[in-house]
Amino acid sequence: MAFHSGMNSSRDQQGWIEISACLIALTPKGLPILGALFQLLRLGRISFANKGVQTKFKIGHQSARNKIIIWEEIGLLAQDGTRPSEHGGKPVNRYVIPDPRVTRIVERRLFDVDDIEADDSFSE
Repeated sequence: MAFHSGMNSSRDQQGWIEISACLIALTPKGLPILGALFQLLRLGRISFANKGVQTKFKIGHQSARNKIIIWEEIGLLAQDGTRPSEHGGKPVNRYVIPDPRVTRIVERRLFDVDDIEADDSFSE
């Protein structure tokens, strides 16, 4: 799996950073963060609600909420207000990726989506 660095380096003329290079520096504490990051990249959005997570991962609302809670605790996600519900009633929480580095990776698609979706080693 590889991420695009956004610039060409002397070692890699295509500009891709191999994920194995990232894993070398990670401690066991960092692996859950990396797994959560991969899940956010799979989602492919910088702003979303619980329903977007449910649809992408084909899970129920409580499972989606649990993912969102984990992402918030790690710091990869922040609540950014509410929006009216499609069905009326209680407003729906809106979430965003607060880190501009992660936002840039998602917006510019600096990763291989097929590669991330094929790799289930970081799935819950």
